[in-house]
Amino acid sequence: MRRIILVRHGRSSHLPSAWVDAAGVDAWLRAYDAAGLAVGETPPGSLREVASRAGLVVTSDMPRAVETAALLAARPTIRESSLLREAPLPVPSIRRLGAGARAP
Repeated sequence: MRRIILVRHGRSSHLPSAWVDAAGVDAWLRAYDAAGLAVGETPPGSLREVASRAGLVVTSDMPRAVETAALLAARPTIRESSLLREAPLPVPSIRRLGAGARAP
């Protein structure tokens, strides 16, 4: 029997250090996506056991996802794909909202 198990990557090492204004949101999102795992992030033992029996681990090509997969499986069984990335968050343009307009 084949099984597909979906796993969310561990927490990001990129933490907000200050408030981010509208102009800084895009840069913050890029830094968040580029960050690796937070120090001490490790998958639970039960998940590592399941992954150790997997014939293949497929992951997004984003750093945190790749690091999480590496903690779960030996390198030869890991395949990376950009098709598995999270959908990007749209950053609304404050200018397009106009004065007094409400965001959808």
